[in-house]
Amino acid sequence: MAPVPEPRFDFRQLRVMVVTNLPNPQRGIHATQTALLADYLEREGAQVRRVTRQTRFILKTVDILCQLWLQRNSYDLIQIQTTPYHGFANTAVVIAAAQLLGKRVVSNYFTSAGPDFLEKHRRWAVPLLKRADAVVVASKYVQDRLASLGVRSVVIPHLVDYTDWPWRERTSLRPALLWVRRFHPECDPVTAIRAFQRIKARHPEASLTMVGDGPLLSPCRRLAQEANLRDVSFPGFVERKTLRGYYETADIFLHTARVDNQPQSLLEAMASGLAVVATRVGGVPELVEDGRCGLLVDPADAEAMAEAVDCLLERPQVALRMIHSARERIRSLDWPHLRPQWSQLYEAVLAGTEPCSKLGDIRTQQSARAPVATRRSEAEVPAMAAGTLQRRRRLSK
Repeated sequence: MAPVPEPRFDFRQLRVMVVTNLPNPQRGIHATQTALLADYLEREGAQVRRVTRQTRFILKTVDILCQLWLQRNSYDLIQIQTTPYHGFANTAVVIAAAQLLGKRVVSNYFTSAGPDFLEKHRRWAVPLLKRADAVVVASKYVQDRLASLGVRSVVIPHLVDYTDWPWRERTSLRPALLWVRRFHPECDPVTAIRAFQRIKARHPEASLTMVGDGPLLSPCRRLAQEANLRDVSFPGFVERKTLRGYYETADIFLHTARVDNQPQSLLEAMASGLAVVATRVGGVPELVEDGRCGLLVDPADAEAMAEAVDCLLERPQVALRMIHSARERIRSLDWPHLRPQWSQLYEAVLAGTEPCSKLGDIRTQQSARAPVATRRSEAEVPAMAAGTLQRRRRLSK
């Protein structure tokens, strides 16, 4: 791995108010990427203020405005995690308040649904977002979508504290499957169950654990019962300590989202040493290089997902190489590697210059660091999976 360049910016001169949903396990809220960034900034010596633990829109807005006013002399920059709909209204409030108070604003626009929201409400939402001093996105996919709407942004991938997710060395793979996400139509938990039906028929010892909550949790439980599927568990929302245990005991991670960017659960699975089968959507291919760090399939294709799992189980040595490549990918997303990009961003924003002109395409820089020696053989894996799928379909006719 290439040496990490030292940033010139002194984080100790940074005074920032971070606006995001703060961790609250009792309400099912894990740490957001912006909250994680705030922790690292504080370790660097930055003066960090945080808001808010409120989840209801009105209370959240009032809390944000009160803290921005009461602590106005203790920060120079506001960094907000921008989300669509009610969350975007909070960003509008923050930008308006920042202009009145003479503060800079950085919008972390990490959500996969963000570009669709902007396109739907482009007449008012786009001009508002462009008033931020910088917009940070996690993938080239979102950057390109925003650029098509006239919004300039900087790509800084999601942070991973891989030391927080214990790595387990796997010498073989079992059909022990894990799915971690919100039970929401966009995350498509139904496809995971449909895929597991096929996997279970071929591997009777297979198991599936689906962690999370949401509106589709009860329907998915009923679906598994109606399909008479055994060895499927739904523990609901769990705290981080318990979640680490699920990553440790599983061997293969399923990601079934129909729309996505750089999902935290996928980062955690790669950091924990699981083999990955994910959908080819949004910014996921930038994170999971197909055939090198995992296998990608089309969204809502349960058969293709099941076949990809078969491919991993039938070729364990190739799968284990992919696991180690994924680990290297994750190690390029830790704080020492992303610190220079954040350093350059803050330096530009506080100086009142255009950060987009100072930062390069980070995805390209990171892929240049990746080892090339094993790419050739591992690039054959998607073709092998496709061949397996076609062969089995012919046999089933």
